[in-house]
Amino acid sequence: MAQSKSNCDEVKRHISGKPNKNNLGRHRRRGAAFPIVICITVIAGFIIGAKSYSFAYNEVAKRSVLAEASQDGEQQFSANNIIQQAQNNLVGSDIDGVIKEIDLETNKFTFYNLKSNETIILTATEDTQYPYPNTESDYKIGDVVTFVYDEDRNLTNIKECEDAWEFSDTGLTVNTDSKLLKFGELSSQYQDKAFKYTDGITTVRYNDEYTTLDKIDPIDYVTVRGYDNGTVNKAYSVTIEKSHGMLEIHNGEQIQDGVIKLNGEEISLSSAQSMKLTEGKYTIEVTGSNCEPYTTEVLVNPDATTTVDLSVIQIKSGLVNINTNVPDCTITIDGTVYSDSEPILLNYGKYSLKVTKEDYEEYTSTITVNQDVNDISVILKEREKVGTINVTTAPGSAKVYIDGTFVGQSPQNATVSLGSHKVEVRMDGYITETRDINVANEGDTVRCEITLTPVVTPYASETTTAVTATDE
Repeated sequence: MAQSKSNCDEVKRHISGKPNKNNLGRHRRRGAAFPIVICITVIAGFIIGAKSYSFAYNEVAKRSVLAEASQDGEQQFSANNIIQQAQNNLVGSDIDGVIKEIDLETNKFTFYNLKSNETIILTATEDTQYPYPNTESDYKIGDVVTFVYDEDRNLTNIKECEDAWEFSDTGLTVNTDSKLLKFGELSSQYQDKAFKYTDGITTVRYNDEYTTLDKIDPIDYVTVRGYDNGTVNKAYSVTIEKSHGMLEIHNGEQIQDGVIKLNGEEISLSSAQSMKLTEGKYTIEVTGSNCEPYTTEVLVNPDATTTVDLSVIQIKSGLVNINTNVPDCTITIDGTVYSDSEPILLNYGKYSLKVTKEDYEEYTSTITVNQDVNDISVILKEREKVGTINVTTAPGSAKVYIDGTFVGQSPQNATVSLGSHKVEVRMDGYITETRDINVANEGDTVRCEITLTPVVTPYASETTTAVTATDE
């Protein structure tokens, strides 16, 4: 009853306009908060309504957008698909992509959207900003950049892509089976670094002309560019900064102990006869034990052969003096005949030497010319004059000795010096025979014919007689 009375009193006061003194402060606070609540409610209702409308409109427009998509995935914009495009590619925000085509006449950019895997065509305008690098002509197919465009397909901005990367080195190899690019053993910085690539998307460029992956040689210096957003990491372009050519070294065989330095890196001259090199300028230094140091610069051009002829190198030379113990000798060096009375000037190196003179033995040797003056001493030995003793015996196959030295079995031709010689013939069962033979002239052949006498002993005769008596 007390509560009902209180409520009635409250109603009366409200009608009469007289406030309750106890609740006056509370009513004032409620009155101040009321406008804020209303504002929040209106804003929330507006947002919910807009979201609901957008969702419904997107569902209606979705089929129209899919019907207008071209067969190769190119997205064509229209008034009906602006909302769908905004949902997929966030029109007005940053979109990472790979440039597929640039038409400078129509100012059209075609790019592969790395977020939606779609191909988008945009139009550059006078208001398009190019902070990276400068103008549309500075961009290349395969560049990974960030695009910003509006709902009318107008390109508003091109930015440097934060998730793009690039690596420059030699030694790049291509595995077409696994679709893999890898820096191999020829790499100087990024050995074993590998990236996936995509056929039809990844491009190869050399001298502003587009080519194919099979044109890449590990000796080439290349720049690989790609994209890594934590989910996708692929290479989208390869730029061959420097291609390759051939360098051939000719006439290096004349250089002894030859060493060649290519831009300061030492290699043997024999292995440098033909080599594949990255295009560019090279300094070649050649040294050898028999030549003056030689330095030259060459330019290796792509798909061409550069030749270095080492016959222009100045070979060191020295004077050769052949000193013999007898005069008027004939000197032959590597097939060239010289007189012992003329000076001989030869390039540094090794040579075959032959010295001859009548009635003397031939002298042969290998000489080395390695200084300004080279003195060579040659001692010729007088050639011994000889003849021949022809020894025959009956019976044959007797042992023949000349001056006490066994020379073989008869018949025998023995070469001997001029003068007297003692010939001795021995054979078992025969008496040893000796002869004194004189060979007077060089080249003479003196015959020595000996008939051997059998040896007959008394014991042998008695034994024969006894046997004969018994038989009788």
